[in-house]
Formats: sequence, C-alpha cells, structure tokens
Amino acid sequence: MNPNMKKNMRQYTGGKPSEAEIEKRINLTTKLILQGYNRHQIIEYFDEELELCSSTANKYYALGLERIREINKEEIRKEVHFELQRLENLYLECLKNNDRRTAAGVAKQIADLKGFQQATMLEIQAENNNNKVTINIVNPKNK
Repeated sequence: MNPNMKKNMRQYTGGKPSEAEIEKRINLTTKLILQGYNRHQIIEYFDEELELCSSTANKYYALGLERIREINKEEIRKEVHFELQRLENLYLECLKNNDRRTAAGVAKQIADLKGFQQATMLEIQAENNNNKVTINIVNPKNK
C-alpha cells in the first residue's frame, strides 16, 4: 500500500472531541495565526502534531479567524466610543468659545464616525421669484 494512502486513511480512534478540546484547538489556531503562520502551515501543524485531516484543520482555521475578527470588532467599538466622546467634548468647547468654523468641522467628523455621509448640497429654484434655496440632505452610508 502506498504510504500516502496510509496517511490519509488513519484509523478512527474515538468519538467527537469534547467542547474543551474544541476550544483548545481554536485557541491554538488563533495563537498560530497571530504569530504569523499561514493557512497551509497551520494545516501541516494540525496534520503532524495533532494528526487531524486537512478539512478539520480548515474548520479550526476558519473558527480562529472568526475569533480574531470578533476581538477586533470589540476593540474597534471601544475606540470609536472614546473618539466620539473626545470629539463631542471638543465640539462643546468650540461652541463655548464661539468658534463656529471649527465646530462645524468637528460636527462633520462626528457624523462621519457615526456612519453618515457628507451632506449633499441641492439647489432648488423657487418658481415664483428666482430665489435660490439650499437644502442639506444627510444620507446614511450604505453598509
């Protein structure tokens, strides 16, 4: 029998891994990703060290990436929250000092951070008396 065939036909040694074992493998995968290992290297590691097939290693790799994304989302939320607080304090300080131009710039930054696009300017002509009316419309960003 071909040695490669033997490697791919490992004996089934037990049931499903426990929740603790799954968590341990996901944590290991996350750690390897953060250390700079690529998908191929992680699959090789799982194959050689843990004797798991590549499809199982791929599943743990995907779960590890998802965990990293979740961690990053929470960190980004915290940073956005702190930045909004800082900008709102700056906005109030600008208004207190009658610095309307800077306050308008800060208000734009706050709107951008909250997910609003820059205001779109529309000019509308009144039918009766050629007066121009400018309307600002703020459109939410498409996500």
